[in-house]
Order: sequence, then C-alpha cells, then structure tokens
Amino acid sequence: MEPLIDTLWDDDARVRVKAAWALGMLGDPRALPSLQRLYRMEREDSRDIIEESMDMIKRAMAEKME
Repeated sequence: MEPLIDTLWDDDARVRVKAAWALGMLGDPRALPSLQRLYRMEREDSRDIIEESMDMIKRAMAEKME
C-alpha cells in the first residue's frame, strides 16, 4: 500500500491521478489522509477523480461497519 501512496507525489499528474484511482478501488482507509492532502494541492481537473476515490474508500469503510 505504501508504494502506491508514495506514487501520489509523482512529478507526472497523470501518474498521480491513476494512483488515486487505484487507491480508491482498493478501498484502504490508510490512503485517505494522503488523498485529502493531494486534493488540496491538485488542479481542478484532477480533483473529481481524487474526490471519487475518497468517496469509494469511505463507502468501503461504511460497509465494513455494517
């Protein structure tokens, strides 16, 4: 998980967005703080995917609580 989270800080915005998407698909809550930080730093056109990834993780967490 950590190598993928580290990829959020790649120089290439396309790599960062794909890493964010992959983290959302995995649904691991450990990625949330980094995704939130990236969201604040990223350009508007990348934020939709990052936000969707955070929502996917939050849904996965809620399902585990049920």
